[in-house]
Amino acid sequence: MNATLETSQGKKTMKRVSIFSLAILVTALTGCESAVPAVCQIGSSFTGGYAVRLTRTGSASSPACDTADTTPAVFGDNWIFDPYAGADGTLIIGYSATLGLPDPPDPASALYGKGYFTALYPDGDDNCTINNFNMSDGADSFAVTDMVWLNTSKYLGAEFKGNVQVVRGGCTADYTALAIWPPVTCETDDDCNPFGQPVGSGINPDFNQGCTIEPWTEALSGDPAVGICFFKAEYPSLGGSFSP
Repeated sequence: MNATLETSQGKKTMKRVSIFSLAILVTALTGCESAVPAVCQIGSSFTGGYAVRLTRTGSASSPACDTADTTPAVFGDNWIFDPYAGADGTLIIGYSATLGLPDPPDPASALYGKGYFTALYPDGDDNCTINNFNMSDGADSFAVTDMVWLNTSKYLGAEFKGNVQVVRGGCTADYTALAIWPPVTCETDDDCNPFGQPVGSGINPDFNQGCTIEPWTEALSGDPAVGICFFKAEYPSLGGSFSP
């Protein structure tokens, strides 16, 4: 059982891994970084954005804030992004499924985070950076800084990390964020296998990842018995967990 998340108006549904994801996997396997430099890029919203794990780095603003719907020690979210041509380069626009979308639609809404990559191409460590990316519904907010995306033609922006100041339900806390693309639900490690048959997970085979079933993943899968294929180590969590 492996499926990507499809998000519409902030609500998550299940979707089978697509041919598009498999095409990305082939690119990751065969991409030649020495041929043509790949510009900084992100995973398409077509396959459901990114599965994000937010881990608190200190205490919540009060003991009463250590709850699932405010600022717990760990929680999960689904962040969806799209790239656009902007005056200062590639403009990344995205939103959080937790915060939702404006209703009626409003492209100027603060619910949409906006940020630019600081350079057109990845640096010497294969990283692309967005300095600031803020999403807010007026009461709750995610203020993201130092978003670092793993890139080049080998990784295609399929992982990012960042620091986040979270305000939820009147509570405030600092977090680190770690995110994987595409977001694939799972019940066993086999569901996370990029080379699985008849359909692979679509996850880059260089990632050290497997099926994670923990309380924070229920926000993404919608089922406490179903998890998310996620990293086994901190960024960039490389090494590959599966063999072709």
